[in-house]
Amino acid sequence: MTETIGWRYLFILVSGLSALALVGGILLYRETYAPVIRRRIMQETRAVGQAPETQTHLPQARENRDNLNYFLTNLQRPFMLLAGSIICFILSSYMAL
Repeated sequence: MTETIGWRYLFILVSGLSALALVGGILLYRETYAPVIRRRIMQETRAVGQAPETQTHLPQARENRDNLNYFLTNLQRPFMLLAGSIICFILSSYMAL
């Protein structure tokens, strides 16, 4: 394929498809981080008027934190996954080589 259309056009095609997949993923994927899901459920139960369970292990709400602290918390997530899962660590090491 590279010989017929050239590597530059193939690069543009792959980049465009990657950007399209990124936008689709951002718009369509659901949240999977457990503390965020629990916080949303707790907020929904408060809105309905039910008594939510007290969960002190949840992180603070976004409004109560500054931007730097919020950024650092989200930056820790991938490293916690990498350090906590031996499978992720082995696959990451393999891909780095």
